[in-house]
Amino acid sequence: MNNKGAGMLLALITAALLFMVGMLVVDFFKPEIDNFRTSMGCGGNETSDGTKVACLGGDLTIPYLMIIIISTAGGVVLSRLTL
Repeated sequence: MNNKGAGMLLALITAALLFMVGMLVVDFFKPEIDNFRTSMGCGGNETSDGTKVACLGGDLTIPYLMIIIISTAGGVVLSRLTL
């Protein structure tokens, strides 16, 4: 196997490892986000505008983390491509 093939294989393995570790980290954040929503009172209908914005920010934590993880794993693979 030439160097380009070995480098790409290493990039794919590294990207898969980063993706798996990232998904494990996301699972650790889920209970904390539930605690945040409970303590902020996000489920109630008598919340202020500031509380609604804070709840929205807390709810967007998981999607932002998913985007960062997928972008990082994809960046590792794409950094090894030579056109």
